[in-house]
Amino acid sequence: MFLCTKMASSFLPYSDRHLVVALYQQENLREEVFRELHRRHAAAVFVYIRRILDDQAQAEDTLQETFVDFLRYVLKGEDVANVAALLFRIARNRCLNIKRSLHLRPLRLDDSAFLANEHDDVHTFSDDLIEQLHAALSALSEEQREAVVLQMYNGLSYQEIAEITEVPLTTVRNRIARAKNNLRTILEPYRQQQR
Repeated sequence: MFLCTKMASSFLPYSDRHLVVALYQQENLREEVFRELHRRHAAAVFVYIRRILDDQAQAEDTLQETFVDFLRYVLKGEDVANVAALLFRIARNRCLNIKRSLHLRPLRLDDSAFLANEHDDVHTFSDDLIEQLHAALSALSEEQREAVVLQMYNGLSYQEIAEITEVPLTTVRNRIARAKNNLRTILEPYRQQQR
């Protein structure tokens, strides 16, 4: 499907897949299409990167590099069935490479942001609850922590998480189930105190 120049200012009716085709095939619209894909996905990818790297400036640089890698991938003519999953996979690989080079722990969460969704006021969470959640998340394996963050915070499906982490779907399901069970077990004493 080709986008006409007149419609370039309004990409809302077009799916990500259509925009990827236009990005590859229509050089005259490439910049505008790329901007639209960035607009649609940058915030979610940035939140993920920021949680892994725990450094604002490094996260911003990694986000830019992720989108550059994405553009290169598309311009090679590669098929992209799921833009978000590809962006998360690229971001994850970049973050893991950075962590390996720095010999740091692969995931650290901004707990208040993890607890909140877009409709919550982050300040409504008690410091004690945030501290308890941080301790609980720190007790999880890195694989469980990553899977549960991708599902609970970013709202990704099991299939999308499997694509991003490059593990079988059953492994993702097991990691998330174990992570949630472990979180419940770890947080149970805190919940008992609050009753």
